[in-house]
Amino acid sequence: MVNRLVVVSAVAKNRIQELLESRAKMIRHLDKAKGEKGKLEEELKKAKKAKKKMGGRIQDLEKSVSELPISKRELENKLEESQVKEKSTVDEVAHLNVKVAEQKLEITAKFLEGFIAAEAQIKDLFLNIDLSQMSMAKADVNLSSMLAPRWSPIVMFLTEMETYLIPPMGVGQQLAAVRSKQGSKFNRWIL
Repeated sequence: MVNRLVVVSAVAKNRIQELLESRAKMIRHLDKAKGEKGKLEEELKKAKKAKKKMGGRIQDLEKSVSELPISKRELENKLEESQVKEKSTVDEVAHLNVKVAEQKLEITAKFLEGFIAAEAQIKDLFLNIDLSQMSMAKADVNLSSMLAPRWSPIVMFLTEMETYLIPPMGVGQQLAAVRSKQGSKFNRWIL
């Protein structure tokens, strides 16, 4: 009987020791949990503070938006109007470029027409001149005034030719001087 009590007492002591150790572990876990709880509470405070601050910023932004002179819809309308004006400007520039090109073509065509007519008149003029019978008085003539239409390149060329007809020399010598000066360009006119 005594032996049994000793055994039961020993078992009880072991059990109590285990419970004490378990309690110590629980206390440690509880302390750790309290520490974690403290950290979480601090983070929660920071989060609330940040939320409050962000809420203030949002309110400031909303107030700023409400105080804007024009609304988002008005901005979209202005942007659309700007895009329409830009497209209109581009179309207008393209139209003007086409008109300029057409005018250049028209001027070129008229120039060529006048150039060909003047060339034909110059050929006729030189083919009908009897150089052997032509006097100095007839040679000293403003050839450019005899031709029409008066396109500036033609007039410039003829004016340059006249400078060789004015000096006091024979008509044959004058034309030879022009031939020598103008070369193939002159020959193309009179041949």
